[in-house]
Formats: sequence, C-alpha cells, structure tokens
Amino acid sequence: MTRIFPIPSHTPVQSTLWTRLLRLVPAAIAAGIVVSAAHASSNDTLSTAKPSVSSTSKATAAHRRWYQVGLASWYGAESSGRPTATGEIFDGQQMTCAHRDLPLGSWLRVTNLHNHKAIFVRVNDRGPLLDDRIVDLSQRAALALDIKGMAYVRLDLTTPDEIVRASMPTLSELRQPTILPRTR
Repeated sequence: MTRIFPIPSHTPVQSTLWTRLLRLVPAAIAAGIVVSAAHASSNDTLSTAKPSVSSTSKATAAHRRWYQVGLASWYGAESSGRPTATGEIFDGQQMTCAHRDLPLGSWLRVTNLHNHKAIFVRVNDRGPLLDDRIVDLSQRAALALDIKGMAYVRLDLTTPDEIVRASMPTLSELRQPTILPRTR
C-alpha cells in the first residue's frame, strides 16, 4: 500500500491517531466530503448543494464565500414574454439567470472556466430543469461569456456593492497623463 502522507513517528498515541486518520481519508474522499480545489483560494468553500448558514462567528463567516462549480446552459427565445419566478416578464436581453436554491434577487458573478470571462447576473427565476446543470443563463449573459451551448462555470455569490467596486478602475488601469517636454 502506498501512503500519500508520511506517518510521524512520535509517541504511540500520536501514531495511533495518525493511523486512524489515514484510514478515514479514503472513506471521506469516496463520500465526497474531502474536495481538492486547486484553483480556489483559501477563503473559498466548494459547494454543489444549497448554501447553508453556519453557526460560526461573523468574523469567520465574512471570510467564507459561497461558490458552486458545474455546467451552465442558456435559455432565450422559447421563454421570452413568459413570467419568471419573481413575477417579472422574462427578457433574454437582460443579464439574469435561473438557479434552483439561491434566493430570488441574489447577485452572482459567473465565470466561464474555459476562457475566464466573467459577468454579473441577477437570479430572477427557478431552474435549470435538468439535474446535471447548476444554472440557466439568459441569452445575453451566455453571449457575454461566449457560451454556445453548455460550458463549465463557477458561480460566486456577490452583493451589489461588490459589483460597483469591480466596475471601478484601479489606479493601475487609469490612464496616466502624458507629459510633453517644454519647447522654447
């Protein structure tokens, strides 16, 4: 048996605990409890289920960010003019989406994992209807992400304040004035 982790040779009690832990790791991986996200930052948590409210302190909860990774599809012409779950009339030219579990009116940053393009959308409907997908985007949102049919995306729950901050240019993006030499 190949061991991934070296077992420290400290006291017998510590070795026994380490051995028990190593026995639990394969079971946890098989159960889907342990997930490796190479591209996620240390402040992120990976979830493919409903976002839950934890009983941790506010300081800890502020550092933890809900996100979801999976397949996205889009819908447009067939749903135009029909009411959404919020009661508004669906317009495929708006930056909106349908999600199964997130509260209606929530804002998401959607990132296409193939080309790394990102947009902000508002949840205004329920869906997608197919189990293998995590979100249905409006036609305009899909075009902005260069999604022709389906694509793997990352959804990050965000707030309108974060959207405003994201749209502001940083100092490095601001164009510096050109200083011309003086001529006499």
